[in-house]
Amino acid sequence: MGTNRSYVGINHDLRCLDGKYIQMPVWFSGEPDTGVWGKLSLPNPHAKSSVGDTSQLYPVGTKFVDGDRTFFYGYMGTVYTANKANIGVFNGSAQDTVTWGATAGVAGDTIVGILASTLDTGATPVRDYFAGGWFMPRTNPYSSYRVLASTTATGGRTSGEVDLTLDYGLVEAVAASVASCFLNRSEFKNLIQHWAGGINYATCPGVTLIDPIASTWQWIQSWGPCYVVPYNEEIGAVAYAHACVFHIDGTIKLQTKTTTAASQLAGYMIPSSGASFGSTWLIRLQINK
Repeated sequence: MGTNRSYVGINHDLRCLDGKYIQMPVWFSGEPDTGVWGKLSLPNPHAKSSVGDTSQLYPVGTKFVDGDRTFFYGYMGTVYTANKANIGVFNGSAQDTVTWGATAGVAGDTIVGILASTLDTGATPVRDYFAGGWFMPRTNPYSSYRVLASTTATGGRTSGEVDLTLDYGLVEAVAASVASCFLNRSEFKNLIQHWAGGINYATCPGVTLIDPIASTWQWIQSWGPCYVVPYNEEIGAVAYAHACVFHIDGTIKLQTKTTTAASQLAGYMIPSSGASFGSTWLIRLQINK
């Protein structure tokens, strides 16, 4: 299967079948060029529980709405412990703090350069490594842009620079060699399951419903009813204990004022709780609708 690097316009109705529909993401470069862009067939997010999709079937970031549940399609990059479903998976793509290239940006520019040597993720990214991600140049006022395509370190207009293609032109001019610009990959391009230990700084874009296998694609749930493994069976075990946050291993913890007040909010427990029922695993996820 080849790689698509030519714009594919997808104009599709949101046609619901039993409350279910697919929504394509905005086109970006680097996804497969056969049977991916414009694929509207409804998936089974529980399918292939032992392997995931060994071949990519939808663009990364495709949205699947299933009644009151929402899923996004992503790539499972690293798995630390086998047979651990129903836990949060993490965004394994670090933010790059980069320096603008030698050519100043002019308002309206959609192709901009950054110094490859300032990439935190390494100075030799593959082509379209950042496609589908986000970029913020240091301008006044600041603005945010979706990245539609990116070059290798030697593929830009200037040697030693990576060119980014943006979805909209620059709002303001950007001076050459401005430091501390921010560049992020799509949060669905490098998912990590880390039950074995913990990721203290990464966030959870969703919960896996199947056994996460490295180097496969799968649907992760980001909204609606979902059973999530608790950290220590505490949610709902006491009165008013309803708010849920992610622990550093992808499990769910009770939000408290003393230990997890700033942790990422996962949602809230669904069951009507009482002293005789104890804790609950059923959570209404509220991550990304």
